[in-house]
Amino acid sequence: MSPLSLPLHSLEPAKPAPGPTRIKEPNAEVLQTPYTAAQLALRYGFPVLTEPSKFWVAIIELSTPMGTGYSPKDVTKYCKQLGIKEPPTESIDILPATNKFTGNKPGSADGEYALDIQVVAGATLGNVGLLLINAPNRGGFQKSLKKLLTYKLPDGGQLSAVSYSWGLDERNNDPADMKACDSLMEQLLEKHITTFTASGDDGSRDDPDGNSGQLLNVDYPSSSPYAFGCGGTTITPEDFDTEIAWTYGGGGISQVYDAPPWQAPIVANEIPKSNGKRCVPDGAMDADPNSGYTIILNGRQYIFGGTSAVAPMWAAWKAATDAVAGENLKFSAEAAYALKGKMTDITEGTNGAYKAKIGCDLCTGIGVPNEAFTKAWLAENGVTYSPKKSKE
Repeated sequence: MSPLSLPLHSLEPAKPAPGPTRIKEPNAEVLQTPYTAAQLALRYGFPVLTEPSKFWVAIIELSTPMGTGYSPKDVTKYCKQLGIKEPPTESIDILPATNKFTGNKPGSADGEYALDIQVVAGATLGNVGLLLINAPNRGGFQKSLKKLLTYKLPDGGQLSAVSYSWGLDERNNDPADMKACDSLMEQLLEKHITTFTASGDDGSRDDPDGNSGQLLNVDYPSSSPYAFGCGGTTITPEDFDTEIAWTYGGGGISQVYDAPPWQAPIVANEIPKSNGKRCVPDGAMDADPNSGYTIILNGRQYIFGGTSAVAPMWAAWKAATDAVAGENLKFSAEAAYALKGKMTDITEGTNGAYKAKIGCDLCTGIGVPNEAFTKAWLAENGVTYSPKKSKE
């Protein structure tokens, strides 16, 4: 099946009534061969896991009026197609939300669910467990985080990371809910559980309708100092090893949060316009549907993109490094900024109002991970890492 015959989507369930949104399909000169999460994990220097680990990633999905769910058959087909293990899964229903798979009907968020599950499975070759949380749209993120603080995984499993590909611009969030979620993410971080969040798929204005008059804005919870905000890049069609900032990648300056101490000196020097406020995103990976991820949904193959894919990719990276270390390491945005010189800096591209440049920027943060970054992070924790090769 040629790339152009595959449905192309950028997912951002980031509004009060969220759901997958189709972006303009590119012409043949722009669209390139899509990638699997396993291929991209190798590109970004993820550890290659060759056996099942005790580490898990929690994936939080919110309900929609139409429904939100996943099909286990899709996961099985995807894993067989990649030739990888099918990961262990466990589900939590925060009522009234349940796993309600609609077969990808318009208005559902089935595509988001499929993307999140299959990205983590592919990037870890099925060797990390998946804790799937079905939560209500209103207040579901807070309820999910609270549940995770005390949740016991089977067989001594350890929760490594949380992947959350939903969000809402700061102006439309309830301040009390934000405060409660911040506290819960901070508590999870103290347990060495990192929350990775998508920064949005509407560029610097966080507006899915593309209104030129929309004020510059950033998504919450990516703007929280206790989250790792995940931005997007485009892998160039000319060279798999070259990438630029993704045009639609969310990023900018928070109107709510001051820059935390670990970010403040960096952005004061490299993003003077931030005026002491929190800058988003923290890091990035491939998000452009033109260089997107192959996903199975309702038995069909699709190409998906968006920062919705980047949050589970970063969560998979964290779980994979924990598996190599044999323990749950305390990775955070703060830890990443301390090693920013090891990241691959993205210096070209734009997300609307902002341009990528040398150093920290409002398109891709401090850059994308690579093997040197992974080695440096593990070395910081006393782990000597020798990369293994994969057939993927």
